[in-house]
Amino acid sequence: MAKAFFNKAGKPKIQRPEQKLQMACVEWFDYQYSHQQNRLYMNYNNSKDEVIGGINKAMGLRRGVADLTYLLPNGKSCFIELKKGAGSQSDYQKAFELMVTELGNDYHIARDIYEFMGIINSYQ
Repeated sequence: MAKAFFNKAGKPKIQRPEQKLQMACVEWFDYQYSHQQNRLYMNYNNSKDEVIGGINKAMGLRRGVADLTYLLPNGKSCFIELKKGAGSQSDYQKAFELMVTELGNDYHIARDIYEFMGIINSYQ
């Protein structure tokens, strides 16, 4: 079973288009801002099946939550949704964006690592 999750090189298989982008963004952040490493974290939004999804939902999983959260020094948060290519936000993601921005937090969409870098660097 573990072999299905890993490719021949022993690296995790990419399960959705944004995964590779997210891994690259987190790797860059961890290198560039290692002293802030715990201020950027992923929000687990994608369960592997309905059973795990039901368990995760009971534990607090919410539809539409951004892929990454970056904790800002002013007590606010920056939420970053990663989209590849022309991918668009779901209605749940749009509702989440509206909610967090109305609460005074920032929300961004990054379509590549350079957009992600620009977002993070703008807070330094």
